[in-house]
Amino acid sequence: MTEEQQAPLDPEDIRVGATIAAMRTLRGMTQDTLSAHRDVLISRAYLANIEKGRKHATPRVVARIAKALGVPQIAIIRPDLVEDVAA
Repeated sequence: MTEEQQAPLDPEDIRVGATIAAMRTLRGMTQDTLSAHRDVLISRAYLANIEKGRKHATPRVVARIAKALGVPQIAIIRPDLVEDVAA
C-alpha cells in the first residue's frame, strides 16, 4: 500500500498516543527510556508510531505503558474521567 492509499488515522488512536506522549514528556522520559522500561519492552519505533496515532496500542501494551508511567490504564484511555493524571 502506498502512502496515498493508507487508511486514515483513527481519532481514538491519535488521542491515546498523544496522551501517552504528554505523560511521558511530563515525567522527563524519552521514547527510548519508556520503550526500554522493564514493564514495557517494545521497540522505540513502535512507541513512536503509537504516539503519532499510526499504530493501535493493544490493551496489553496500554497496561504496560500505564504501569511504567505510574498511572491507571483509564488515565491513558479516558483521561477526561481521571483527575490530575499529569502528575
